[in-house]
Amino acid sequence: MFRKVLLVVTLTLLVGLVLAGLAQAAAREVTLTIWGWNINITAYKAAYVEFVKKNPTIKMNAPEMAFNDVHDKLLTSLAAGTGAPDISNVEQTRVPLFAVGGGLLDMTSRISKYKNDFVRYAYDAGISEGKVYATPWDVGPSAIYYRKDIFDKAGAAPPKSWDEFIVTGKKVTADTDGDGKIDQYMLPMGPSDSRIFAMFLHSRGGNFFNEKGDLILDRPEVLDTLQWYTDLALKHNIGLLQAFWEPAWFNAFKEGRIATIPIAVWFSGQIKEQAPDLAGKWRITPWPTPTGKPGGANWGGSSMVIPEQGKNKEEAWKMVEFFLATKEGQLAMYKATNIFPAFYPALKDKTFDEPDPYYGGQPIGRIFIDALPNYTTWYYTKNWLIAETALNSAIAKILSKQATPKEALDAAIREVRAGMQR
Repeated sequence: MFRKVLLVVTLTLLVGLVLAGLAQAAAREVTLTIWGWNINITAYKAAYVEFVKKNPTIKMNAPEMAFNDVHDKLLTSLAAGTGAPDISNVEQTRVPLFAVGGGLLDMTSRISKYKNDFVRYAYDAGISEGKVYATPWDVGPSAIYYRKDIFDKAGAAPPKSWDEFIVTGKKVTADTDGDGKIDQYMLPMGPSDSRIFAMFLHSRGGNFFNEKGDLILDRPEVLDTLQWYTDLALKHNIGLLQAFWEPAWFNAFKEGRIATIPIAVWFSGQIKEQAPDLAGKWRITPWPTPTGKPGGANWGGSSMVIPEQGKNKEEAWKMVEFFLATKEGQLAMYKATNIFPAFYPALKDKTFDEPDPYYGGQPIGRIFIDALPNYTTWYYTKNWLIAETALNSAIAKILSKQATPKEALDAAIREVRAGMQR
């Protein structure tokens, strides 16, 4: 009898110790390091407020880094096998490059149940050899941001077609101080930046690559678009040649020296931070197309990856899943930054129909949602950056009058094909 009692007591103590150990393990605090750039950090912090309510033992360390530093340092740390964060943001155009490079956690078993909940091309960007290595965060449906007060003064209307874009541009481009020099332009144009050109190409269904990854920059619509775009500056004189993201670029729109900014949805939050005193003066209008019929263009979008070398992969997935695959996470980030979800369930929320006082009460979320069905898939491949770099060079040659659009495009095509062979 005594032995039975002793055995029961011993087993009870052992069970108690095991349960206590499990509870202690479950309660251990983990700090996850997540990399991102300026606006990402604001979004992370907003989503974390909700995340930590359900996961109080998971802390977050989110140092702000420069855009290029995030990608360069992540590539280096993955190659070295050390130094990577628990989670990192990666721009969508670069996701295929990281996916094929190795060193990332295979998310397939975790994310596959959400496959139909994400914008398809954003989901597919993270696939390499049938496995998924990235979870989509956002997409970048684009529009024309315009100064309503400048348009009204010039008697101009938001353009729907490319011809109207030029006509409107000539109305709002002006010498406002009478010194004989233009000081107010229709739009900014990066002197060696192909992204606005790419959006105009996208709005007519053009692409850099097809679904098989073949280069298709030799198609007629590419040269036609390149000619039209560079003519905005060289022939019509309505484009301000100014590199994006530099202080001078921000000052140009703050000071009213550009009447429009063709850019993506994510900029709708940044402009509020950069120019709060211009509230009520900006509006957003859908992207113009060659024919004037509804169309759309995309700039950017990003995904999150989890490096394989991390020691807290399960906790990292919990954070990624909450941030990107729940309405709570995605909506918290959108409300804080206007970073546009790639997660369809979040896009059904009434938040996107709310008027935005900064834009004169426009329900800007609805403008971008309505654009989504109108644009074709960007086929991001591991060679995307090679093509983008070559086109940046082409734009620079044309705008500096060192080459014609055809000469510059032909050189870019040769450069991309050579790069794809390496």
